[in-house]
Amino acid sequence: MPIYRFKCKECGSELEKTLPMSQCQNTPECEQCNNMMIRDYGAEHAHASADSYDKPLHSDSLAITPAQVEEHQSLFPDIEIDRQCRPVFHNFREHDKYLEATGFVKQTAKGKGPGKRIR
Repeated sequence: MPIYRFKCKECGSELEKTLPMSQCQNTPECEQCNNMMIRDYGAEHAHASADSYDKPLHSDSLAITPAQVEEHQSLFPDIEIDRQCRPVFHNFREHDKYLEATGFVKQTAKGKGPGKRIR
């Protein structure tokens, strides 16, 4: 069952509740002020988009030269550089933000075309 987030418009208290999908529109009462809570869609999407990588991503394709490390650290102080001069990313948002700031464009992998028919 999914976890849904609710927020009280009156007092601002928040609640997470595990519900079957068929009951996601049933809003609970606020435990603080007894007003009806509303579904907090923003918190659900923000949480999903900020998911961390299972382990830090060391990007070989974005590696820099040792001479560029100092400049990189001044431009991107939050992005760690490992011993092999590769930027290290901990989540999707951080990675995408870096790609956008540096002007890199993600390219989709080119698949193999149809093979030749042998008779």
